[in-house]
Amino acid sequence: MGLSPQSPPPALAGWLIGALKAEQVQVVAWRKLSGGAIQENWAFDAKVRGGPKAGLLKAVLRTDAPTGVAVSHGRAEEFAILAAAHGAGVRVPEPVGLCADARVLGKPFYVMGRVDGTALGHVLASDAKWNGDRAKLARTLGAELAKLHTVAPPRADLAFLPMPTLAPALAAISDYRAWLDGYRQPRPALELGLRWLERNAPPAAALALCHRDYRTGNYMADADGLTGILDWEFAGWSDPDEDIGWFCAKCWRFGQIAREAGGVGERADFYAGYSGTSGRTPDAARIHYWEIMAHARWAVIALQQGERFVGGGEQSLDLALTGRRIAELEYEMLALIDADSAPGPVPAELPDDLPDAGTLAALAVQVFSRELLGQLPDDRRLDGLMVASALGIATRGLPQRVAGHSDRSLVGDIRAGRYDANAAFHGALREHARARTKIANPKYPF
Repeated sequence: MGLSPQSPPPALAGWLIGALKAEQVQVVAWRKLSGGAIQENWAFDAKVRGGPKAGLLKAVLRTDAPTGVAVSHGRAEEFAILAAAHGAGVRVPEPVGLCADARVLGKPFYVMGRVDGTALGHVLASDAKWNGDRAKLARTLGAELAKLHTVAPPRADLAFLPMPTLAPALAAISDYRAWLDGYRQPRPALELGLRWLERNAPPAAALALCHRDYRTGNYMADADGLTGILDWEFAGWSDPDEDIGWFCAKCWRFGQIAREAGGVGERADFYAGYSGTSGRTPDAARIHYWEIMAHARWAVIALQQGERFVGGGEQSLDLALTGRRIAELEYEMLALIDADSAPGPVPAELPDDLPDAGTLAALAVQVFSRELLGQLPDDRRLDGLMVASALGIATRGLPQRVAGHSDRSLVGDIRAGRYDANAAFHGALREHARARTKIANPKYPF
């Protein structure tokens, strides 16, 4: 059962009365927030009479999207992680209450306090009015991450989090390979990166609670700086350097490549905030490794998101375009490993990227016609109709391709180490990924 953007669900006020120990609750200003490919977020205000939260509560309800990513937590687990982070003093929205009973709204949900500011990554990275002093923001983000990493196993409240049976890096590689084995087509470039990561895994560090998606776009900031860290659906026990590498990875700088701390600040300031709170200075070699791992992991997630569109039938332009980011992620991963190897011949029958051009164009026509055309002023509506018609003609003229191939022998050779010392093969896959990136994103900052 989906939630309506027109009005709050009638059962929500009754549930809030019990969660807040209130006499009466009126839900107002109900609206769906943008973003949230894996979860839905709904903002609302609650006028609360009686109880410890009497007054006006500004809140967010978080629940499941129609489809998701298998490794993301359910709402009950995510709420427990949020509460643990809040208890460790991390700057997060205040946990208000969890409803695991799907009979209330049709699916589990939880409510948390609403913080001010914006979480839009491209805005935070490019518009200084949203984050004020960039050095201060970077230091604060480092310090808050260090607070999170004080949460360590065992924890009864987080007993649902699996304990890695391997070092976190090796466990991640095993998980990614297992998923790729069931994917519709082999990914030789990604497999080559995973092989390098396997061979160069650093010694395991002490486990800590890691956000595992700590990046610009997953926190809120205003003109005065950080207001709250969001989106805990991937959190788990891992190597703390995974979070640091993920935050600093090029794929999360939103075009501000020179600002290596999440596109918003200097790496040195982020590290200073982290070490000032934790007493540990990040090791450059270990962080470099985890930045390569970040691109590999994001590549797998991009494939999963694209599969929600291609195989799962979720008609989302965001998911479709995310699926096309695989080329740039494979390129960056291989460039971080070795940017200088001269390429040899490209292996035959490398996989096509999904969704294909015809599918993307058809979806763009649908979104434009259904959601944007009607919002044009009357004097531009005819122009809009002509654009939609031209796009439709172009879409129908595109060839329909059967993507990829099923021969996985190359993957087997990569995993067996037969290409470990083949620099020309490495260079060929890197340059093939670069060429595909130029198609998907001509302005990509190589």
